[in-house]
Amino acid sequence: MAANLANAYTFFGNAAQVNKELGRYLAVTPADLQRVAQEYFNPESRVVLHYLPKSAQPK
Repeated sequence: MAANLANAYTFFGNAAQVNKELGRYLAVTPADLQRVAQEYFNPESRVVLHYLPKSAQPK
């Protein structure tokens, strides 16, 4: 609880914000999630990493 109060104070400037946190999560709708996913999860914004063993790395 102390950590939650400290985080609320640090990030929002008011420890009482911890009492409103659940309401903020519950206010998110499936449409909100889809809108944000479409904005940020697109092929132009991706990064592809290939992890290869040393024997398969280009020289």
